[in-house]
Amino acid sequence: MTDTPADTELGLEAGDVAPSVQERKLVSEFAADKADYYSDTFVHLQQNRLSATHINRSALIAGPFWGARRGNWTHFWIALLLDISGLMLMARGLFADPDKSGEFNLLWGIGVFICGRLLTARFADQLYYKQYQNWRINRAVNAGISSARVQMGIALILAIGPMLIYRATQIAPTLRECRRMWRAMGRGDEVGAVDRFNCWVIGEVPIGKNIQQPVAGGINDLIDWMTITFVTFFDAITIGIRGVLNLLELIFVGTPWPVMAFMLVLIAWRTAGKNVAIFTALALFYLGMFGFWQKAMSTLSLVGAATLICVLLGVPIGIWCAKSPRIYAFIRPVLDIMQTLPSFVYLIPAIAFFGVGKPPGILATVIFALPPMVRLTVLGITQVPESVKEAALAFGATPRQLLWKVELPLAVTSIMTGINQTIMMSLSMVVVAALIAAKGLGEDVLFALQHVEHGLGLLAGAAIALCAMIMDRIVQGARKPDNS
Repeated sequence: MTDTPADTELGLEAGDVAPSVQERKLVSEFAADKADYYSDTFVHLQQNRLSATHINRSALIAGPFWGARRGNWTHFWIALLLDISGLMLMARGLFADPDKSGEFNLLWGIGVFICGRLLTARFADQLYYKQYQNWRINRAVNAGISSARVQMGIALILAIGPMLIYRATQIAPTLRECRRMWRAMGRGDEVGAVDRFNCWVIGEVPIGKNIQQPVAGGINDLIDWMTITFVTFFDAITIGIRGVLNLLELIFVGTPWPVMAFMLVLIAWRTAGKNVAIFTALALFYLGMFGFWQKAMSTLSLVGAATLICVLLGVPIGIWCAKSPRIYAFIRPVLDIMQTLPSFVYLIPAIAFFGVGKPPGILATVIFALPPMVRLTVLGITQVPESVKEAALAFGATPRQLLWKVELPLAVTSIMTGINQTIMMSLSMVVVAALIAAKGLGEDVLFALQHVEHGLGLLAGAAIALCAMIMDRIVQGARKPDNS
């Protein structure tokens, strides 16, 4: 685990500036061993002249132990992860499936192990140089060599490695199998030590009683109670959304197609220019030729309703969060959850409280597409320069005037970006919302998936993409100050 003598033979090439005496002293104090090698290596790194084939041979041989000995835990964990990954594949190839893909796993594991060692050895000196730079700023950073750190590294490897490698050779028992084994142990039947270990360590978390069903039942009871208790509130929301949707469908679906096509091309030309107008005309021609016109207009109505609700909710919430860091600290985790949940999960509350159809589909889309509207509104408001706000206040602007005449106009670019992102995310929910009878182009994609109609699915998918591109280009054009 010590640095090999070959490491000290790096040397300086012609044109390199040799490290000063003071620099060598600092490196010697930092490295504590093989200071000449690391002094020369750090010079190469400073001058961006380190060879692409250069490797740290000590790191190549010792692997994660080199990182532990040098106190570079970034290298330690990366090297340990790659080493164990290779060993797990080799163990699986040798013991788990020798008759199936064992040879492939064995060779793949050897390749991962060797390539991992070469990769970590190649970048070991870069990581060590970064550690050296941090040490020069803060002497509390790990420096020198330490047997205590090596012992800690060994303890971590022994705590993690054997269990992971053993897991790679075993088939994890199911929770039902483990419960059957625990019942057998309760009756006094003999159970093998390996089976007991597998159930306690590599299977599911060993819980003695299934608590999933009672908790899920409690949630169901709560939702049923809320549905009955707040039925008037939910009906009012449904009626409001239905009213907005009917208005948009009257505009998009009820308008004769020549008039609507002309209006969309005209809007594209006035907001984004001639090229976007031509593209819009070609995209609308595609929708008409393949029989997607009515469903495309219905989709635009759904997206328009969802976007309108997102703007009406997102902009005020964003302004509130920008003005109150405490409120934003509370709302930010909620936005994180809304952005990370799988899209299908949004359908559950929509169905539970509003049933099926277009209004619950719009609500699920709103939940999915609202976070970027809020975040980008907050970003736009908070990025208004303090000097501009101070100047407005100095001229006697009230807080309301400051918001409406200074902050919002300067934040409009960020807010328009939020609208753009909301539209794109709303369109991405079209297919998912079709699962609860939201209609539109997503219905054709869903039908194609259910009946293995590859051609129809691709054509409908292209139609959704064209709708997204039309709206994206128009909104982007509206963000530009001069669209002539």
